[in-house]
Amino acid sequence: MKANVGMQHPVFAPISSYTPGKVVAEAIAANVSWNRESGSFRGDDRELDSTNGVLGYNIDFESSGVTDDIRVSMLGEVKTSNEYEITGAAAPDIGFGYIRVMRETNKSTGVVEETYEGWWFRKLKFSLNSEEARTKGESTEWRT
Repeated sequence: MKANVGMQHPVFAPISSYTPGKVVAEAIAANVSWNRESGSFRGDDRELDSTNGVLGYNIDFESSGVTDDIRVSMLGEVKTSNEYEITGAAAPDIGFGYIRVMRETNKSTGVVEETYEGWWFRKLKFSLNSEEARTKGESTEWRT
């Protein structure tokens, strides 16, 4: 079993414009939840066929923070002077991906080997589900 030891280089690209992708920001975390259909086709009191197909996915993504341009591009917001305006339009369809860093110890040599997995989601819509702000305490608490 390979251990997941890191995440790097989250990027996105608008689907409609065919422009080069952009780096979102430094990656902190991504959690992918697969939405599956499951069911069985039965006959003669037994299972004849079954399905466990992927219907879609949800990604909770956390970065070190994004620039105004990236936020507007990913969420479909409009920036006017120093504020963001949320429009009634849906967020744009984008592709999104990142590199997952994996580490495994080779059982025969004992050498730790690092490999990389590229994850790409070809069509999704990002949304900002919550915002948080707190007063500064006695010590710095990092939030993104």
